[in-house]
Amino acid sequence: MTDFIERWYPPFGGVVLAAAYFMLRNRLQLPPDTLTGLFTAVVSVSAIAVGFLATAQSILFSIEEKRAIRFLKDAGKFGTLISYMMAAVNLSFLLAAASAVGLLVKWKVEAKWHIYGFTVWVLLLVTATLSYYRVVSIFSAILRSTDDA
Repeated sequence: MTDFIERWYPPFGGVVLAAAYFMLRNRLQLPPDTLTGLFTAVVSVSAIAVGFLATAQSILFSIEEKRAIRFLKDAGKFGTLISYMMAAVNLSFLLAAASAVGLLVKWKVEAKWHIYGFTVWVLLLVTATLSYYRVVSIFSAILRSTDDA
């Protein structure tokens, strides 16, 4: 995967799926009763993701003698990986906060801004999910690498 695609596919995917949701909102609208459970679950998963990503970051710092880590540092890409991890952590916090706000909204009483707010939430959800995937895929490649040189 090129650096450009690797960097931009989480926000691009978020924008595309949020736009698709917005255009298909009448067909994809969730019942207001289910939103509380959805937001609660996302707050929990986001908190778990922050813990996982912090642990993964500490593991990366502890395996600095692994050939893949040395290669990343020599290529100047280690900082990029840390940036991806921090972006995923920040998106997790933002998604958890947006989901917590979603718990406070009375979704049964329809308001014009609800569709825009929920679309922004979908944008955050997809972008954060793709950011997690990006970090996990890079991290798993590092862990799978051998020290045979």
